[in-house]
Amino acid sequence: MLSHNLHFPEVIDNKWQILQRLGAGGFGTVYEVSEVGDEESRYAAKVKKYIFLTDNESINYISINQNVQMGKVGKKVMRTEVKILSALQGKSSRICQLIACGSDNKVNYIIMNLTGRNLKDYKNSFRGKHLPPVDALKISIQCI
Repeated sequence: MLSHNLHFPEVIDNKWQILQRLGAGGFGTVYEVSEVGDEESRYAAKVKKYIFLTDNESINYISINQNVQMGKVGKKVMRTEVKILSALQGKSSRICQLIACGSDNKVNYIIMNLTGRNLKDYKNSFRGKHLPPVDALKISIQCI
């Protein structure tokens, strides 16, 4: 089975303990993590999607080639995100605090402060209905 999900109790880069999956997007998955040795700490880890194969699995050449190309794009996007986050540190309380970034032999990652409820879950709480205009306006203003 092909999977890009990390699971508890997996550790990223010998530093960040996976606690739970928070969500996923086009270039990666976000997990709640704690710093190894400090179980009380809580952060968000954005992890670049990565394909793991078990010993008895195989995929064809086309899939491998597509994954390599996606890997290059994903890494570039992640590098750009780190540069932007770094440049914006301290300029707004609405920007996530960049805690760390790096890679190990499995994934590239960005560690940020954990900010609370994600927008997708909030939107889904309206069960297919649109956000109330006042809420949509407040969210839009916060993004600026």
